[in-house]
Amino acid sequence: MRIKLEYSSIQDAQKLLEKMFDDFNKKFYEGKLMPAMITIMKSRHSKELGWASPTRIWYQKELDSKGNPIRFYEINICADALYLTSADIAEVMLHEMAHVYGAQYNIKETSRSGCYHNKKFKVIAEQHGLDCSKTNNGFNNTSLNDVAKDFIKQMNYGELKLARDRYYTKKSSYIRYVCPSCGSIIRSTKPVHVLCIDCNVRFQYSETRSKQG
Repeated sequence: MRIKLEYSSIQDAQKLLEKMFDDFNKKFYEGKLMPAMITIMKSRHSKELGWASPTRIWYQKELDSKGNPIRFYEINICADALYLTSADIAEVMLHEMAHVYGAQYNIKETSRSGCYHNKKFKVIAEQHGLDCSKTNNGFNNTSLNDVAKDFIKQMNYGELKLARDRYYTKKSSYIRYVCPSCGSIIRSTKPVHVLCIDCNVRFQYSETRSKQG
């Protein structure tokens, strides 16, 4: 009987994620997925658990026999998602591996900057260990199918013993208006119609800018 492992450091978490990728590649993709760099970085917004790069953004500095760098896709499991159980982390990994498959075989499985998951994503995911249900963002809601559940149970992955607090920077924006006569500037958080009293002309829209709060 295999002993269930417990992971207590970021290095352990990295090893677990890399093992999951290798195991799932063999089990669900017949080893056909290109190797990927597995990273652990902070999520960009509150609902994000992971992402996969649409291009091979990592490369080895050493060149191959043809004089080209060896390149890799990136799969990130968000640092503040490490509180999940190993089964839930496995589902995130399989979700992102489906995106890598789409990128590798030039299948446009998402739109709207990767937010909307179309029927092509559903087909890929359901052929490789996942069930999909539809939301406002297409078929982005995934869960482990029975085959994947049994496989993960059989592999007896351990649980991570560390997690990261979830912090997010609030973003807001303001609209910049300029007086066409004297060049005075005002800012507003909503569209306004304002006169420059000195020049008796209306401020004109200039631009909308984001700011961190």
